[in-house]
Amino acid sequence: MGSGGQMEDLRSYVPVYMCSSAFFLLVCVFLADSFFSAVFPAVWGGLGKSQRMEWSSNTASLINSSLTGLGAIVGLLVPGLSIDTQFAIMQAMVISMTGYSIGDIVFRLYYRKELAKPLFQSFLIAHHIVAIYAVQIAVLFRESFLEKNLFMLMEFSTTFINLRFMLLDAKVNRDSKLYENLSIFMIVTFFLTRILPIPLLYYLVLYKIGFLGEGVSPGNRWYMTSNIIPYTAINLLNFYWFHKMISGISIHLGKKRSGTVRAMDDEIFHQPKTD
Repeated sequence: MGSGGQMEDLRSYVPVYMCSSAFFLLVCVFLADSFFSAVFPAVWGGLGKSQRMEWSSNTASLINSSLTGLGAIVGLLVPGLSIDTQFAIMQAMVISMTGYSIGDIVFRLYYRKELAKPLFQSFLIAHHIVAIYAVQIAVLFRESFLEKNLFMLMEFSTTFINLRFMLLDAKVNRDSKLYENLSIFMIVTFFLTRILPIPLLYYLVLYKIGFLGEGVSPGNRWYMTSNIIPYTAINLLNFYWFHKMISGISIHLGKKRSGTVRAMDDEIFHQPKTD
């Protein structure tokens, strides 16, 4: 393992990545199905086959996004953490994200016919591949923890995106306080974790690290700066989805005030019906 400006050997992570992938794949294939069929049998039984499979994938994503998001919050807000502690937290987040991404890729490729919506599946697989590449940079060097935690913080909002998808599949009343409050909380967390930090991250990575080379070793300087490419691609998607969220909640609240009935297409993050 490296120290300070010495690069880590990513090959040493392969065994833990394999274990993490196996765990998340087990969640997708078996554990989520067993949990929901036992705890929420009526809801689970009312879902179509592809919906149940998406719920299983969403459950794996919920575990990963919760662990990663909380890890980033701890890294950003808890003062006085040693370099070793900060790096251990970073390692845990990267192991979780890498394992989840690989596991979900395998799951979606194996069950591609059952899941349907091939374009949506291809998009998610491509997103996972970009994420796997991007997060490896976080464990190459034991430095630049502020920038890395801000990047990893984006995953926190995924928790509430997944929960909202699951409420829609469960046919929760879209006028209920549960649905509306979760939608609003999803938008707020999306803005705070994905949109608001963008100017700061570009300043820290492009200017302080890339241009000035402050607080970073020469080897890490190139890797951190190059990570702006996948980060920018993710940001373009984030702006697109945030625009859909704002438009959707505005339509929802506006039509609710006027007393008119909403169409399904008005929903934030609308997904085609399955099964």
